[in-house]
Parts: sequence; structure tokens; C-alpha cells
Amino acid sequence: MHRARHATAVSRALRPRIVAAAVVASAGLVTAVWLPTRFDNAEATEQGDRFGGGEQREADRFTFADDFGGRRGEPVDPERWTPAEGSSDDGDQVFTDSTRNARLDGEGNLVITARRDENGDITSARLLTRATFADDRGRVEARIKMADNQGVESVFQLLGADDLTVAENIGSESKVIRGRFGDRAGRTEANRSFAEDFHTFAVDWAPGRIVWSVDGDVFLRSDRSFDDPFTPALSVTVGGDRAGAPDDSTRFPQRMLVDFVRVTADEAAGEPPATTPPTTPPTTEPTPPPTTPPTTQPPAAEPWKPFKIYRKGDLVTFDGIRYEVKETHTSLPGWEPPALTTLFKPLI
Repeated sequence: MHRARHATAVSRALRPRIVAAAVVASAGLVTAVWLPTRFDNAEATEQGDRFGGGEQREADRFTFADDFGGRRGEPVDPERWTPAEGSSDDGDQVFTDSTRNARLDGEGNLVITARRDENGDITSARLLTRATFADDRGRVEARIKMADNQGVESVFQLLGADDLTVAENIGSESKVIRGRFGDRAGRTEANRSFAEDFHTFAVDWAPGRIVWSVDGDVFLRSDRSFDDPFTPALSVTVGGDRAGAPDDSTRFPQRMLVDFVRVTADEAAGEPPATTPPTTPPTTEPTPPPTTPPTTQPPAAEPWKPFKIYRKGDLVTFDGIRYEVKETHTSLPGWEPPALTTLFKPLI
């Protein structure tokens, strides 16, 4: 049974912040990126309308949702998530598909764990949704309790042609959350560590606007559009340029807990245009039978490329071999057809 917090409304109107220092301190968040103006109340209402952010709006729907219900020790739902495996360029860890690194805790949470063994080798997990999203407006959010300690980084990202960081927390700056997209970056700082409790990290987007928030408080804006296909991803990394190397103060294992992940798409996004019936019935000319039997050419197959949407039934080639796509997804580096038999079927 899910806890009461799962009943919290997902689409929330972006609340205006108040400048008064006493109120900011009591709210627990201060921001160096955005301060309010006299137009904030009107703008917050506008954002709620554009992003579908009104309290419990009937029109909103979850395109994707996982509240991580299940027994303790179980893996994540393989119909919803796929693990990345191997080393990466953003840390010293090796990502695995083991439940030692990603499992359910039996209390409605996903636990991503970074571990260091007796040889000093570090393993962790990066999970990506199997679904790929390409709506021109919507909302992505996750309720997360971050990991902690020097050299440890907790990340919630939207991976695509240009990655968007919804929330990044470095253990040595445990009170700071950063967001990023292209050359636009910002941060917000709390009075307490983000490893002490759960917080909801979200991005709302519409044509010409992206808004980052923590627990409904906006801390970063961009006037860019976010309309490329993307895949949500959760990970804990160790080391790397941003987090720095772990030191003697770093304790293992390190855990990031995720209460839920939700994607809300706009109802109108992707709907085909309305059509009107013709005013006069079409005329049909009889077609003479062919003089020669038709020849069938096999469907064309394009070379496999990263950061491209492949739909079920598409054909691709890789190293001279043709493959059929088994599930719709956005390809990422390292997702070559020979390495992912769950997504590609070789045609011999």
C-alpha cells in the first residue's frame, strides 16, 4: 500500500517566492537565480495554465508513472526501466544491473546504491525509462532523497540530443541543487542537506519556456524550447570532475531514494489535425490489370545512429547486419544493436 504522500497532487501551480528574508528562511530555500517582481502572481497563473499546473486538474494525465511499489529486494519493473551497464565518462564507478545497486525497499521507494568493494572498485546504477517522450509541453518530476558525502553525486536527468539536468546534488555541497540545459544553469540552496528528507524536483516546459523547481519553488528559467525526444534517467555517480574524488570522510554504501517518477504530457500534444469530409464523393477510374507481376523490394534500412527515435518495426543496419527494432526508444551511445537484444532483432 502506498504511503499518504503518494496522494499529493502532481500538477502544482508554480508559487511565487517572497523576498522577505524571514519568510525565505522559514521556507528553507534561497535562490541566487530568480527574484520576484510585481508581475509574479499573474505569471504564476499563466504558467499553471500553459503547463497544466493547476491543483488536481482533470485534464492532466500521466504519460508515465512509477511509484516503486513491490517487495523488498525486488528489481525495478523491467517493462518501465532499463539499466545502463559498464563504465561512464562522468565518474569512476561501473554501472551494473544488479539488485545490489538498484532495488525496491518494500516501502514504496527505489534505492540506488553506490558500493565500494574490498579491492576499491566502485559499482552503482543508472536507470533509464524504456519509454521515450517527445511532447512539446509537459512536466517531469521525481520525489528524491539524495545521497551524501564527498565525491558522490545524485542526478535526475532527461537524456537526449541535448541533455537537461532536472536536479543535480553533489555530496560536498549537500544543501545545493543545480539545474542545467545547454548554456543555461542555475542553483538553489536550502538550510538543510537534501540527503535529510525527500523533495520534489520538477521541470515544466512549453514552447519558448523551461522552468525548474524544488517543492514548487522556481529556481531557474530558460526561454529555450525543449522539444527533442528525451529519456528520463536516475543515477548515483562517484568521482568525476564535478563531484571530485571521494576521500577518507566518504562512507559507503551511498544511497539515493526515489519515491516516484512521473511524466505529464499535454493532452493536445501530438494529436492529428481535424479533418472534414469531402463535399462530393471521389470518382474512381477503373484500374487496368498489370501486364507484369509487381516486384517487391525489401524495406529500406538506415544505418544505426545515437540520439534518434526508433519505432517498433523500423529496420536499421549495423556492421553490415540488418536489425528490426523490437520496442520504440531513443537510441543512446552504447545502445548499439548487437549489445541490446531486448531492443533489436537481427535479420539473418
